[in-house]
This record gives sequence, structure tokens and C-alpha cells, in this order.
Amino acid sequence: IRTIIGITIGVPIPGTELFRLPVLPLPTWMPGIRIGGVVTWERLSSSLSEGLLICSIIVILGAAASLTSPHRLLRVLPIYIYEFAVAVVIATSVLPQLVGSVQRIRLAQRLRGQNTRGFRSWKRVAIPLLEESLARSLDLAAAMDSRGYGVSKKRSRYRPISWRLKDSLVVISAIGLVVIS
Repeated sequence: IRTIIGITIGVPIPGTELFRLPVLPLPTWMPGIRIGGVVTWERLSSSLSEGLLICSIIVILGAAASLTSPHRLLRVLPIYIYEFAVAVVIATSVLPQLVGSVQRIRLAQRLRGQNTRGFRSWKRVAIPLLEESLARSLDLAAAMDSRGYGVSKKRSRYRPISWRLKDSLVVISAIGLVVIS
């Protein structure tokens, strides 16, 4: 995908011309960017190397995420890349969850006697898959919100909370109000 986008959209790189694509004119406030035009060997090799780099990063992060638990992986990483690491862990865990969801939905359809082969079966898979993905993302957002994700840059640690005189006074006054009422 990166290679195709790099060839069709981007900044022209001079070099050995391979072929030409039809040019789509852009507004004047976007100088230097083009859609279509001359495709050079240098642009193609640059796009291919960037695409391979992105693929290798995804494979490495996916292998790391599959070999260790995400919680352990996040605990090891430094604080200054914690938010980025959470995003990466969530992103690398999406594909296996989607594959599992598709398999579960297709199995349920097969058990109902529906056809699960061919292009038309994807219509019956897409809506339940979208619904399950949205429910999972809402659950994740609620879990992150309840744990206070993003509220503070400092990591929280368990620390015992000591009982103070103020706490005793609040409890005694609450009990007194309940007894009086």
C-alpha cells in the first residue's frame, strides 16, 4: 500500500523515468505535491524500501506482542514512550482479534446453515464484525478511562492509604446523620 501511495501521490523525485501516470491538478496552496505524473526508478525504489521498512516494523512488533503479554511489555518500556507503546500494542493486537472474530462469525453462520464461501458471504460477516469491533473498542475505552489512562504523566504505584482523624470524623458524622434521620 505504501508503495502504491508513494508512486501515485507525493513529491516528485528526479531520476530515470520508467513510465507516466495521468496527472490530477491540485490547488495552488499545495505546491510541490502531485497526484500522478512521472514515475522514476528512484521514486519506485524509495517507496519500496519505505514499504519494506513499515512491513518489517509491523512483523517485529507483532512477534514481540505475540511472544509476551502486553502488560509485561508495557511495564518494561520507559515512561516517555508509554503512550506510543500503548497505541502500538493496541494496533498490533487488532489483527489477531479481527481474524478470531471472523472465524467465530463464520462458524456461527455455518452452524445456522448459511453459506460461508464466496464474496457475497462477506456482507453477512461485515456487519457482525463491525458491531463486535465497536463493542470491543468501547470496552477498551471504558477500561482505559476507569484506570485513568492519559490523566497523569506519572505512573501510579500501589501505596497503602493510612486512616486519619479526618476519615474517622467523616464516618462518625455520616453515621450520626443516618441515626438522626
